[in-house]
Amino acid sequence: SPALAVVGLGAAGAGLSVHRGRTRVGHVIETLDLPVLVGLFGLAVGLGTLAGTWSGPGDLMASASSWETAAIGAGAAVLANNLPAAVLLSTRARTPPSRVDRPRPRPNLAVTGSLSALLWYRAAKTVGSSPSLLQISKIGIVLVPCSVLAALGALALLAPRGL
Repeated sequence: SPALAVVGLGAAGAGLSVHRGRTRVGHVIETLDLPVLVGLFGLAVGLGTLAGTWSGPGDLMASASSWETAAIGAGAAVLANNLPAAVLLSTRARTPPSRVDRPRPRPNLAVTGSLSALLWYRAAKTVGSSPSLLQISKIGIVLVPCSVLAALGALALLAPRGL
């Protein structure tokens, strides 16, 4: 699993930094913000369990066009963060036999939509910076629709049958 490799690499990097005296164990734990990570993990597991027992999210995604999928994915990522939203929308209780999977964009319209944005925000605060959540969201409101349109346009050009 790539997740295990990433966790291992992160733990090794943090351990090396502590061993070399560049940081303290307490600082590493504080920077990780375990309540946020545990909460997102719990939300992802809960939504994955829900999606595995209820066919609603899978059926919705199976019947959605690419444009609808982009809108549903963006909305779910803003509401629940991109990891739990991806788990909810990609897990199916049953798979229709005629459905062919294709990549689905899951953008981050606001800072709440991305674990990396939340971790970046937390790290910026720990070094004395004062990032603006409003400014981040203003940028996302402009960039995300542009990136979604560009991705859908590329899919339309590259897909054998179009969107």
